[in-house]
Amino acid sequence: MCFIKRLFVSLAFICFSAVISAKTYPDPQYRKSTSESVGAFTKPMEVRLEVMFQRNGVDTPKVIKYISKPLEESLLKSGAFVVASNEAAPVLRFTLNNIADLDAARKKGFVTGLTFGGKGSTITDYYEAHFALQLTDATVEKDYKHALVTTLGRAEVPFVGVEPVKIKLAINVVLEDIVMNFVQDLKTDGKLEQSTVVVNAGM
Repeated sequence: MCFIKRLFVSLAFICFSAVISAKTYPDPQYRKSTSESVGAFTKPMEVRLEVMFQRNGVDTPKVIKYISKPLEESLLKSGAFVVASNEAAPVLRFTLNNIADLDAARKKGFVTGLTFGGKGSTITDYYEAHFALQLTDATVEKDYKHALVTTLGRAEVPFVGVEPVKIKLAINVVLEDIVMNFVQDLKTDGKLEQSTVVVNAGM
């Protein structure tokens, strides 16, 4: 669970209490695109991936290894990118900044802990993501936001129709949403070549 504490600073203290019911929900307002909605691409672009993780704007390199793999998986799932070691491939730089109000989170969690879940609390971890894709003619930069809302004890469900996800998988959902939004924007900007599906009328 140690790596979870690094990814969710405001949730670190709840890991020590098994009596508190904690559920994490990705904020649906930040999911603009999915792997299905972005469509297919002629050929995935090879990129050299550089990843950085920050907490409240401070570099936290120990967390990089925990987000690099799910980030690569999301890029591959999009069909637009594949991570390669080719030195000639363009560089894709990704920075994820976790913004957490630690004092407020601890106070809320402490109250819930004292009442053994009888009093609910809601904690939100905010994320800011930045992409910088170095193409031959220019560098394309895009910024995105996301959030994870965790309820403790008897707090009300924050979003109607949104299922909670396991804490250890929540960051994967955030990364996939951000990647798909990025790919959709690149497609809209004409930076990615969309494939066309030819249907044989004789079949």
